[in-house]
Amino acid sequence: MSLTVLHTDLLTILKDARLLLEIPQNDFQYSPWNDRADALLALDHFAAELTAGQMPARALKVYFSATGPLQDVSMASGWQHQFVDLAVRADKLLNR
Repeated sequence: MSLTVLHTDLLTILKDARLLLEIPQNDFQYSPWNDRADALLALDHFAAELTAGQMPARALKVYFSATGPLQDVSMASGWQHQFVDLAVRADKLLNR
């Protein structure tokens, strides 16, 4: 199955988000995730759906929203500016 440009662009954003979640000093206290492994598993699930040609748009919108779990970790861990960049990129794609 060949993926659309939208799918591949979203996969790139998930990869970038994954790199930020892999930072050892991240604080997951205010997120729904217990730890880094839990967060990475969630992103990997979305990546698998996208790779299979599915579009979990609603869930991705929540994850990249200003009140979503990625924002929670970014604020607690000091990479909120990088999160905003990711969220803007995701928002542009998910609201086409």
